[in-house]
Amino acid sequence: MIAAMNTFSRRFGPALLTACLTLWGHEAAGQRVEGTVQPSKEVVLNAPVAAVLGTMNVREGDRVGAEEPLATMDDGLQRVAVRAARLEAESDTAIENAKLVLQDTQIQLDRIRESETRGAASEWEVRRAELQVKVEAANLKQTQEQQMLAQVNLELERERLKRYAVLAPFAGRVLRVAAEAGASLTQQDPILSLVALDPLEAVFHLPATSYGLLKTGTDYPLDRKAQPGEEQAITARLINIDPVIDPASQTFRAVFQIDNADESMPAGFPVYLSLPEKDPAKTAAAE
Repeated sequence: MIAAMNTFSRRFGPALLTACLTLWGHEAAGQRVEGTVQPSKEVVLNAPVAAVLGTMNVREGDRVGAEEPLATMDDGLQRVAVRAARLEAESDTAIENAKLVLQDTQIQLDRIRESETRGAASEWEVRRAELQVKVEAANLKQTQEQQMLAQVNLELERERLKRYAVLAPFAGRVLRVAAEAGASLTQQDPILSLVALDPLEAVFHLPATSYGLLKTGTDYPLDRKAQPGEEQAITARLINIDPVIDPASQTFRAVFQIDNADESMPAGFPVYLSLPEKDPAKTAAAE
């Protein structure tokens, strides 16, 4: 009995497996799959620095453009730091003083050399004066480098000042405002959340057997109603198909982009995709 079953399995097992997979693929074709419409971008903006929230420039529901200032932390102390750094970077007093000292030591060296020619100065005095000139030249170079570092520090303080402004990373709509002006915030405290509703994205988890039926860059109709015959068609473009199938659910992720320039559609509603039928010619060729 066991030998007969093994013989049957060897002779007909591969054919049965192929038939099952073919039937499974035909079931996937034409199937309606539910997906969810989501914002194309969504972010929670925390306080950029630990400080008091100075001003809040937007309210919930406001539309904002990219790089638009949404809020500003209290930057009074940082502005003082910028002024101090600018004064230090723009001051050339130390450099001018170092130049004058170098000129004075050079004059002294010239006089000692002249005295040496008359026998009024020794070689040791000349060498000492030459060494002093080199020391003052090094001091001048160090002073110039310190001013360069002061200019770099000025740039650093200016960049720190920019961090006190909370700018919109993209154009969108303010979803939630989580803080009020005057609140003391840390960098872990949220200020507001921002979403982009144009475009929207519809995310589906499609059965693995439908892999290869859809093509990125192609427009497909999506339905807003679950029942056939009550559809409200939305045109969406397939922008991404995950190249990895989830082994547990035997599904893969597909993302469609929906134009929503007037923001008439909200995010969060379900949509339905009817998987296209397989090409009969290709199916016959594969078989």
